[in-house]
Order: sequence, then C-alpha cells, then structure tokens
Amino acid sequence: MAGKVGKAAVIIAGVLTGVYIGWGIYDYLYLTKLHPEVYDLQSAPWYTGLLVRGIVFVPLVIVCIIVRIVAGKKE
Repeated sequence: MAGKVGKAAVIIAGVLTGVYIGWGIYDYLYLTKLHPEVYDLQSAPWYTGLLVRGIVFVPLVIVCIIVRIVAGKKE
C-alpha cells in the first residue's frame, strides 16, 4: 500500500509542476506576445500571477514530497 501512495504522490507533484510551468508559458505568451496592450495596462509585471499561484503550488508539492518520504520509510 505504501508503494502506491508514494507513486501517487510523485505523480501528483509532477502534474502540479507541469501545470505551473504551463501557466507560466501561457501568461508570458498571452500578455507579452498576443495581447501586449493588456500588459501595458497592468501596473505589475507579467509574472506576478505566477508568484501568487506559487504560494499555493509550493506547499502542495512539499506535502507530496513529505508523503513520498514517509511512504518510502514504511516499505
């Protein structure tokens, strides 16, 4: 059972990382390349949204890593 939990934690952490990278690429392309007029109206840089999302992303990945470590020790 611990092996399945550890593998699931690794998969979830990988998916979260992929989603976060995808958000970064989308925000960059959308705000700086496709719609620069929207970017000009903002007072904050294009990556501010990523920093805010990182506040949620980083703790979730840390929890996944801790679950993986604990599940690995139970094997």
